Amino acid sequence: GKFLLSYGRPGQGPGEFSFPEEIRYVPDGHIIVFEGESQKYSCFTEEGEYARTGRFQKLMSSPYFGLTNHGMVAMTVQREPERTVFVWGVFDEKSELLMPLHRMERKPDPPWPRGDDEARARRFARMFSRIAFGRGPVIALNGREDLFFACTDRYEIKIFGKDCELQRKIRTELPFLPVEKKDRKEFLEYHLPKDISTWGTMGEALQNKIKSQIEFPKEKPAFLSMIPMDKDFLMVVRDGSSRQKALIDIFDPEGRFIIEKKLPFPIKNGICKDGRLFTIYEDTDGNPFVMCYSYRLLR
Repeated sequence: GKFLLSYGRPGQGPGEFSFPEEIRYVPDGHIIVFEGESQKYSCFTEEGEYARTGRFQKLMSSPYFGLTNHGMVAMTVQREPERTVFVWGVFDEKSELLMPLHRMERKPDPPWPRGDDEARARRFARMFSRIAFGRGPVIALNGREDLFFACTDRYEIKIFGKDCELQRKIRTELPFLPVEKKDRKEFLEYHLPKDISTWGTMGEALQNKIKSQIEFPKEKPAFLSMIPMDKDFLMVVRDGSSRQKALIDIFDPEGRFIIEKKLPFPIKNGICKDGRLFTIYEDTDGNPFVMCYSYRLLR
């Protein structure tokens, strides 16, 4: 936990940030900072020296840098009059698709209503009905640049090598977990205020209208995230990403199911390395901390 260095400064020039959203360490020894609003990314050495800057030519969402060929796993959004198209895949730095992974279409959302609380409540409720315990693509990379990809409408994980060739699949018939009363309560009391930037300026009546119109699914996704571990083991987080205790599954290097385990803490954005699990924890006041836990693989 000892502080080492800092770099970058506010601005829009080389080595400067305006709205940084993602930071990734890539295997060639560089650190990349991505700014979603401007679609700009900046590359630094481990020592914090500025290396280069680029800008995507298409709208990219949360690119998952980590491939030494300067490719990245990301989602592009194409908005058309009759539909919105989402494409997940491996892209190059010019936003050109190298390998498709998943495609999804839906009807475009109507314009945001102004001054009409009933219409605003319906729009917010429709959006969060789609988000609440929604199923969609999940991505992870290990230190060898193997790509783990899954769509959580089923428990199936595809593992691609550095050359983007499919190596193997992990499948299991573990049951989907139900969305319980405590899950709905946490979503309404924790996620809504955090995900709607204007929540604090809304009146209580409008907040209650939004909450009452959100429709929850009966079941959660097959799982929430994947965390590559040491010795090619894989941790799959089935539940517990915010304030609830995590439920995890462990698979061995051959993809065989080893154990299901309930942990005494939640897992959010976890990373495993050298027998340590790093994750983000928020206390009851919403203050975030980086937590580090040790583990042992007995095999």
